[in-house]
Parts: sequence; structure tokens; C-alpha cells
Amino acid sequence: MNTYGHSFRITTFGESHGAAVGVVIDGCPAGLEVDLEKVQNELDRRKPGQSRITTQRREADKIEVLSGIFEGKTQGTPIALVVWNEDQRSKDYSHIADQFRPSHADFTYFAKYGTRDYRGGGRSSARETLARVAAGAIAKQLLEPLGIRFTAYVSQVGNLRLEKNYQDLDFEEIEKNIIRCPDPDVAEKMIALIDETRKNRDTVGGVIAGVIQGVPAGWGEPVFDKLHAELGKAMLGINAVKGFEYGSGFAGVELYGSEHNDQFYVENDKIRTRTNHSGGVQGGISNGEDIYFRVAFKPVATIMQDQESLNEKGETITVSGKGRHDPCVVPRAVPIVEAMAALVLADFYLRNLPNTLSFPKNNSTQNMNPMLETLQNASAGLLMLSESEAPFEVFEWENPTKQPLTNAIFLEKTNISPETKVETVTVQHFFRNAVVEKDWFEESERQTAKRFQNLVSILESELTDLQVFRCGSIEIDVWIVGTSSSGNWAGLRTKLIET
Repeated sequence: MNTYGHSFRITTFGESHGAAVGVVIDGCPAGLEVDLEKVQNELDRRKPGQSRITTQRREADKIEVLSGIFEGKTQGTPIALVVWNEDQRSKDYSHIADQFRPSHADFTYFAKYGTRDYRGGGRSSARETLARVAAGAIAKQLLEPLGIRFTAYVSQVGNLRLEKNYQDLDFEEIEKNIIRCPDPDVAEKMIALIDETRKNRDTVGGVIAGVIQGVPAGWGEPVFDKLHAELGKAMLGINAVKGFEYGSGFAGVELYGSEHNDQFYVENDKIRTRTNHSGGVQGGISNGEDIYFRVAFKPVATIMQDQESLNEKGETITVSGKGRHDPCVVPRAVPIVEAMAALVLADFYLRNLPNTLSFPKNNSTQNMNPMLETLQNASAGLLMLSESEAPFEVFEWENPTKQPLTNAIFLEKTNISPETKVETVTVQHFFRNAVVEKDWFEESERQTAKRFQNLVSILESELTDLQVFRCGSIEIDVWIVGTSSSGNWAGLRTKLIET
């Protein structure tokens, strides 16, 4: 298949020596502001010819938007992105038109399809991954307002291994050297090893470590779509990847259960674990801790040496390595690992949400786990004010369409409806199934507080879909949206602001 994902779905197309390589993204919500410079920056981190330890093929890899983004925002329609190939040298591969290169996909593609594009490996070339990086850059921007961050770095080349834990590293150092290792001393040794390998007309493998921070508890599925299983599938789908482990990984077998178990505790009203051998995933679902993993890449199969092999007729031949190839793939694979991780998390994020998505304007939003306990904590915090202190005030607004509020439709500063017009907002209200009229807000403080207090028990008994968001701005402290059998619920708590 050339498609990955459920709710956030990508389909890649193109070959190494074809006209172009690109991606179609389906399922990205409307209204997301896309920074194409960030997309291009990710592609620049992956592109060939960026240093002496990568392939010398020269490609600008400039991204072009064909559809789905208008005036800088996604439209909810398929997003088509393309990069045109410019520096193909197909003649470098004419000598292997009927030959099977050792450890390449030449034979297996021929066995499956009865034909193959021998020019640079065609569809099996790692050039296809630029499409994943472009899509992953948009997935990152979708998740960025939620406080979710993706970091990958080279932790091993050949037998040279970075022994430090990721918590002890300065991620700002990653892009300061051509190998993308955050330890400058180890990076120098890795670069020297790749240089030596290249001079010997050989290749070398390596390991990329990945860290995902800010993922709330509750993402993933309990059986076949476990979060770590999807991450593994995504990483193992990258060219040259031979292994994936997360958390304690294979080293965990050396520990006893009493050593390996991650004990729970409470920190700032949040459930945490004292250790993280689980790698941020338990039972296939995120637990709120950092998700960390490692991806092993084999040595590049094309080497500048003669090797014995077979041709399509089954005859013994000698394959000679030609063309431009990476002596080690891991420096350029770092953004690919980040992109695939972002695609996995973007997909799980949307699978946890209602069908309609809207972000607050100019606001930093962190998605919280949709648990009743979180909702109860939010209500308890609100009702800590005495009735005399509760700043409930009446405000007027117009809603000419008289359409009811529905899940996650909150726009502009008030986050109530597009038609809202207010001068001062100081509300702590919940409304159900509404056309909400002005008169609703003219109830007494006691009635309003009681209505809110009852919300938890109502949702607890009738809840079918709940999302809780926390916002970092002073404009909105908490929104809660959900659907119960008695209708749609929506609510927010704000501090005093002036629009």
C-alpha cells in the first residue's frame, strides 16, 4: 500500500528518477495555519547533498502546493504537495537494468510485479521519504499548539554509541553538526568513522533515537492499534530500517519486575510515574510520560565494490556499484523518523476528537485526556469561589442563525460562536442543547453555579464523547465540550478580558 493512517491519512507517489515525488494528505482539519517555511526546513534537513557524509545528488527539494491550502490555511480538502526531481542521472543505473543488487528490493519487486524501475530503485528508493517528511511537517504543526514536540537524533554509528540518556542531552546541539548527534565529542568520532568508511568504498549503519514529549494520557488503542505498535509499523516502513524498540526495549529483559515497574505518584494534580521503563506507553495507550524509542538502520546496500549476484535469467553476474549514494543514512533519516512519529500521533489525535475541529485564534492550546476525573477537577476548581466572589455577569450577543452550539465549534476570542459580539467577557457558564439566549445568563449566581455543579453527574451518566482542553492564555482557562444522550454540551471558564 502507498497509504498510511486512518483519520490523518497520507498517500505518497513518485519515483527516484521520475518527474516528481509528492504526497496527498486527507483528513487534515480545516482552519490550520500552515507555515510552508517550516515544511521547507524539514525537507532541507532530509535533502541530498547537504554535507560530505551524504550522497552528492543535488536536489533543491522545493515544496509546491497543488491543492488544499488557501491563503495560508487548510480547507479541509485533500492537500497535495509535490517536489519536482531535477538531478536524475538514470544512465548511472543502465548497467543494472536486468541485475539484482544484493540486499536491494530489485529481486522482490520483480518477483511481486514482474517488472521494476531500475533507475535509482524507482519506487523503492529512499527519495520517496521526502513525501513523508512534507506530510509530517504539517502533522507537527497540527500538534504544536497542543504542546507536543518531536525530537530525533543519531545515537549510534557502527560500533560508536552515545551512552547518555536523552534527559541528559542538550537537543539544541543536534543541528550544530552534520551527523545530528547532540554530543559534540561523540559526533566528531562518528563523522570520522563515516569518512573512513566512504574512503574504503563501503557503508555503515546506525541508530536514531526518538523522543515525543507532551502527549497526554489516553492516546492509542488497547488491542490491534496499540500506540507503540503503530509507531513500530511507521518506523519499520522507513527504508533500511531493521529494528525498533521503545522504552526499556530488549534491555528490559535483564530487569526483574520489581525493578522494571513504573510506580505512580501525583505531582501538581497530575498522575506521573517515578521511572519510565514503559516508554510513555502502557497497554498500547499513552500514559502522559515521554515516549522514547530507538530505530536501527542497516548499512546502505549499494557499495562501491564488485559483488557476485544474479540477473533476471538466473545467471551469475558481477554487480558493480555506481552512482551517488549515502555512506550512512542516519544523518538524513533524522527528520524522517520525526515525521513518521508526527503522522502516527496526528492520526491518534484526530481519532480521539469529534468530526469538527477549531483552534482558538492566537492561542496556545494543550489537549488534555478526556477523563471524567479531569472534568471533575475542572468543576471543583471553578466552584471553589464563594457565591459572592463568583464573577458571573450578563453579556449580550447576537445569534441570527439560531443554530445550536455543537462539539468543538469555538471561534475568535470568546470561543462561543462566530456571531458573538461582546465588549467584556467574564463568564463561567455551561449551556446544553442551546440556542443560548441572553435571558439564560440573567439567572442568579446560585442557579448558575448549581447548573454547573450538576454537569459532572449528568455527563458521568450519559457521556458518549468528551474532550477537555486547557489553554495557556489568560483569555480562556478551560473549555469542555461533549455529547450526552440529552444533547450537546459546551462550556468554558474565562478570566476577565477586554476584546
